[in-house]
Amino acid sequence: MRLSRGLAVLLTTTLLVPALARAQCEISCQVECQQELSVCKATALLAARGGRVACESDANLAQVDCQATALDEKSDCVGLCGTELNDCLAAAQAELKDCRASVKEDLSLCKTDVAQTAVDDQASCDDDAANCDALCGD
Repeated sequence: MRLSRGLAVLLTTTLLVPALARAQCEISCQVECQQELSVCKATALLAARGGRVACESDANLAQVDCQATALDEKSDCVGLCGTELNDCLAAAQAELKDCRASVKEDLSLCKTDVAQTAVDDQASCDDDAANCDALCGD
């Protein structure tokens, strides 16, 4: 999940511009760039936190699905006995173990993607700030 630059602009215009208008002050171009950078980085941080929460939530739901599937497979063992019962239960347990391992791997990949997006977003904020500062010199 990734918040757009539009949201950062919206936050800037709805939070900073009215406050500045009420204060009736003038700020330098560089200060405005710093304010925009601050909002951009805060937005990127919030997006990263939301992404991590989404990863965890998806993993938790997947774990529940694993358990439900394992329970369904164990119900297929009803009426069996002896070696057949043991084999059936072992297969259900092995399937649960594989499912949990898959969920763990997916969670790790999701968190890695979120972390990389956060790094990219922060770099983009820095680039935007550098461009903003360069425009101030004109």
